[in-house]
Amino acid sequence: MQIKFMTYNVWCREDVVVHKRMKAIGEHVRKHSPDVIFFQEVTPYIHSIFESFAWWKSYHCSPVPPEDQTGNRHFCLMMSKLRLQGYARWKFGTSPTGKCYLEADITPGPASSTQPIRIATTQLECPVPPESMHLRERYMQAKHAVSALSSADNVVFGGDMSWDDDDAPSTMAGSTPGQN
Repeated sequence: MQIKFMTYNVWCREDVVVHKRMKAIGEHVRKHSPDVIFFQEVTPYIHSIFESFAWWKSYHCSPVPPEDQTGNRHFCLMMSKLRLQGYARWKFGTSPTGKCYLEADITPGPASSTQPIRIATTQLECPVPPESMHLRERYMQAKHAVSALSSADNVVFGGDMSWDDDDAPSTMAGSTPGQN
């Protein structure tokens, strides 16, 4: 069985042609019909735009906590055509901006004969000038995510790592995107 994944930072700026951008992203979703989608920087308004698209009804969506449903806050969404099992959400203790980590299991076939896949997404703390700002927070957040995923045998982790090669060695050493 083949499973198609899509990850997209939708950019929370609502003052920059937001509806046109979300329509273009929605068209990518419609055209490619991914089985799993990871979105970062979703705002309540962007969430409502996505909900208006026909493809929205084909997905199970991670819950949005009440504190993220109002105002200008942005958050991650995890969507799957397969039921999300064992969903969990954790706020990073090192995040001054409330960044969090989402994970769930999906089973792409009969549960009796198919190993579940742990799916997860996050947006790590953004690097803002000076360049090293939030480096420690990003590193600790990435370390937390890798640790949380280490108990699963089959993992797909996608999101906005905000990682620069000059930051530090990746906490995901030994992993090869698309191969591990």
